[in-house]
Amino acid sequence: MGFFSAAFSGIRDGYVDARANLLLNEVISTFETMKNWDERVQTIATLGFLQVRARIIKESVNVSQDGRIKIAKEMQVQAKKSFDLDMGGSCAKWLGGAWLECRERQHNHPKAQEAYYFLEEFAKRIEG
Repeated sequence: MGFFSAAFSGIRDGYVDARANLLLNEVISTFETMKNWDERVQTIATLGFLQVRARIIKESVNVSQDGRIKIAKEMQVQAKKSFDLDMGGSCAKWLGGAWLECRERQHNHPKAQEAYYFLEEFAKRIEG
């Protein structure tokens, strides 16, 4: 492996580790914030997340891993942009994007795995 390849690999790995840490922190922060919301908004966010997650599971089989990560990041960006206009729906979309990105990164990054399991356990408890 040449110098450039080694340097690039180290930078990429550092970015992905930082991204996984950020995702975990944002997932935890989102749930802490949701505790303070009106129950109706919490319900919209929770049930919306389940719907987004189900749609992702159904529709993402024909998309590469890199494509799924790009979709997940775009969902998170879109959700943050529209948050002030639709807290519950935006939160559902953000959680769905975070769930997808963490699902795709979980095999290589413990923090992404932790965030994925947190979101997956939340979904399973709600589903009953």
